[in-house]
Amino acid sequence: MAYKQNQKLHKRQKQAHKVKRLFFVVLFVIFAGTAVVVFDWALSNLRDDTTVVTTEQTRSVQSSNISIYRTKYYQFQAVDDWVEVEDDRYPGERYVYVKNDGSLITQRLVIYVDRNELEKEQDIKNTRVLPLSQGPLGRFINIGKVSEHCEESWPDGLLRNPTRITHEDVSFVCAPDSAQYNIVVGERGDDENIEIELDDGSTYELTIVYSDLTAYPSTGDIYNIMDSFVVL
Repeated sequence: MAYKQNQKLHKRQKQAHKVKRLFFVVLFVIFAGTAVVVFDWALSNLRDDTTVVTTEQTRSVQSSNISIYRTKYYQFQAVDDWVEVEDDRYPGERYVYVKNDGSLITQRLVIYVDRNELEKEQDIKNTRVLPLSQGPLGRFINIGKVSEHCEESWPDGLLRNPTRITHEDVSFVCAPDSAQYNIVVGERGDDENIEIELDDGSTYELTIVYSDLTAYPSTGDIYNIMDSFVVL
């Protein structure tokens, strides 16, 4: 009888040992799983923090590359790859800015003040127009998209010589057979000679022409320039 009781006791102790071991295994699995989750959460936060810092640094570098170009008539912002160049061959007031890629000029911006009447009809071979309107505080508003080639609006029967026509609601001299990528800025419902009225009632005209001189031209920086353009 004593032998059977000892046998039962040994069996119970063996079962208790198995349960205890299973308990510790389950506890270890829970602990290990929790540690993995906590580590992954901490690593994710660390990555997020690093991304924020990197973004801020990139924005700082980008903003430091912007320059303001100013005359007594206007100012605008552009990346500092742009430089103003002197050109004494023009008899009136003309401001010329170019953007360089190494030794090559890739973009050009020409701004005329009170352009000579004769030159309004015969100078740069304009092929596209960027329509806009005058807004408050000397800014331009409702800046549209650069148009397709002005030959698309060429009147039937008109000789294909540079002639003043209306394209995208702006009147300017279109060169229908030119392959040059020259964009003239024009006022909607008017022409490319934008009349600016000052506080004292006096006026002057601005004429703005952008050119992409590369083999595969595009709108380049013209949108950013005109978005930041302010008449003084």
